[in-house]
Amino acid sequence: MATSISLGKRMAAWRAHRGLTVNEVSQRAGVTSRMISYVERGEHSMTVSKLERVVTKGLRATLVEFFGPLPERAA
Repeated sequence: MATSISLGKRMAAWRAHRGLTVNEVSQRAGVTSRMISYVERGEHSMTVSKLERVVTKGLRATLVEFFGPLPERAA
């Protein structure tokens, strides 16, 4: 049975797996570092288009990878 994990925790896990800082992800994706931090802490949400940019440009993952099983180190 699949375990549910929040969007923010998933984002933080992928960021840690990639060895990236909040600033690096935000610069790559063209969003503020504050937004990334708020989403990771569960204090804010983001639009689907921003999420796609953060995942594909910031984390350099596909949406399928992002929403699939977490990377081994991050699980």
